[in-house]
Amino acid sequence: MTKITIVAILAILLTAMPLVHSQQGFTTIPLAQFADSSDRQWLSHWVPGLPQGGVELGGVQFDIDGSIVWIEGTKQFPVNQPTTQVFLLVNGLDLLQAPQRLSVLGERAAQVALSFSNAVRLSLDFEVGKNVRSYESVSGVSEYVFVTETSEPYVHQVYSGVGSNSYSTAYIDMMTLDVPTQLRQISLVNVEFTSYPHTGSSLFISGLTTSNFKTGIVGYSFGELASPPPPVTSVGGVSIVPILTYRFQLFRIFGVELISVSIVDLASIAVISITAAELYRRLRRK
Repeated sequence: MTKITIVAILAILLTAMPLVHSQQGFTTIPLAQFADSSDRQWLSHWVPGLPQGGVELGGVQFDIDGSIVWIEGTKQFPVNQPTTQVFLLVNGLDLLQAPQRLSVLGERAAQVALSFSNAVRLSLDFEVGKNVRSYESVSGVSEYVFVTETSEPYVHQVYSGVGSNSYSTAYIDMMTLDVPTQLRQISLVNVEFTSYPHTGSSLFISGLTTSNFKTGIVGYSFGELASPPPPVTSVGGVSIVPILTYRFQLFRIFGVELISVSIVDLASIAVISITAAELYRRLRRK
């Protein structure tokens, strides 16, 4: 393999890896790499006073590059490292509480989920007026009343300023998620956003940061997890719950499934017994 080939392969791998920046225990994720080209300067136009670059908002480091990512369908942001807290800058466009035919107040608009390398997945709904609100309020427009309040303590306003015109005010809010203690040494694979169908809400992300330490910022608690349940093994239609944790491999000999068990316990013996019985029955049929 030539040096040119090696360099080309490394370039491809580096291009495929998401760009992240680490500083003082925070890992910031620039959004331009995930945003549509038309949304890469959205903040510059609609929230013109928001500082850009590596900035601190609400005591948290963010990488603001002018981009937003709409929560439409499913969007995933890779993290791939142990995490203690997750910080989201999230708001909505034209979230209304009046008139009634256009109101989205109280609507479950989307979901954020944390997926870990041990297959644990934690999720939280975005509910308009509870933990997400409009990014702007407009004065002097009596027909439309924007949702400009949230009620949850884990959502904080971190910026307010002049909006896209002189009679509107723009807001940026930060939502904080606490990773349960049992998962803080497990790699957080990604932060995933999914919109719900048939809603009138349009939500967007303008910043995403994780930390490897616990800040003093109040976060949403998923609760402390119970010990993970033991794996359930099904053999011949019979479900077995092992008494001890063990590892096994499935393999086939003459079309018959066998199991190789690394630690012998009562449940494992039961699995082997059932498998042996199934093997005996199949051999008798031949």
